[in-house]
Amino acid sequence: MTGLGLLQPYIAIGRVTRPQGLRGEVRIEPCTNDSARFSLVETLPIVYLERNGVYAPQRVLSSRVNGSSGVVLALEGVTDRGQAEALRGQWLYVDRGHAVKPDPDAEFICDLIGCEAYDEEGALIGSVRDVLQPGGNDVYDIKTAAGAVLVPALKFVITSVDVAARRITVNRERMNETSVFS
Repeated sequence: MTGLGLLQPYIAIGRVTRPQGLRGEVRIEPCTNDSARFSLVETLPIVYLERNGVYAPQRVLSSRVNGSSGVVLALEGVTDRGQAEALRGQWLYVDRGHAVKPDPDAEFICDLIGCEAYDEEGALIGSVRDVLQPGGNDVYDIKTAAGAVLVPALKFVITSVDVAARRITVNRERMNETSVFS
């Protein structure tokens, strides 16, 4: 984890939802904005399964994107429906070095969770506990001393994000105008 600071070395890309067929393939529900990352084994040669805090590499033998029904993977060593069933509910990860790089103005959601939000004068607002994706823009769910606040992730509201420092700066006036307070 050298050089990553508090950032996680593995990033979730999907969850096994169920077996597919009789030969050990598994259906995946992606949790990535880029489902095409699953379409070629060359772009996704290895995934990791987390068991008791240990990330075990698993070679991807084949993959295909099934339109709106998700992704189907064949994993090395998973050769029958029973073995595939045993993976139901497991999250699949990639190591940070093989993750699809986010756009220059974007961050991985996992890196935002836990960041502290401050206003432009340096006063602590709270910490990000989730990032919602309802449609047009992301929304940061920030836990404050007074309760939760849902802050739209818009450039005029969120003025800076530094995941390495675990710090987000928020324009307090714009936050008060655009956010939902509980």
